[in-house]
Amino acid sequence: MDLQAFADQYQSDVSEAPMLVALRAEHRHIASVLALLSDHLNAIERSELVDTHVIYEIMDYMVTWPDRFHHPREDLIFSYAADVDQRLAQDRRRLEQDHDHMLRNGRELLQAVEDWRRGDQSGSEVVRLGREYVQASYGHMSFEEQEVFQIGRAHV
Repeated sequence: MDLQAFADQYQSDVSEAPMLVALRAEHRHIASVLALLSDHLNAIERSELVDTHVIYEIMDYMVTWPDRFHHPREDLIFSYAADVDQRLAQDRRRLEQDHDHMLRNGRELLQAVEDWRRGDQSGSEVVRLGREYVQASYGHMSFEEQEVFQIGRAHV
């Protein structure tokens, strides 16, 4: 899924709770960062010169900001909603597991980028890990948008 398709598919509804509107806006922002990362991965694959510092900063941001600010708010909101509506209990567990998985994969990719910058890792491995990370991130956000946010709308 590309950035425009993601943004077009997941627009906020003005009747939603402000926190859901904010989380959806953050998803669009994260999708824009993932699109930038994808552009750089494509350039690496084509053996083009890339600014390795930019790729490092993208991944440093992705393992820092969402896990310090975005994911804890999602976890808090949906923990509350799951207490109110048992249909969310399974989604809450998946959400928390996805967040943990994304953090581990993001850190693994960040380490691979650092190793690549030093010449200790191949660009193809960075591309492979990067594409897996981007795909999992889009999949996770789509799950939240399609499943969790839809049920959560009634409770937040």
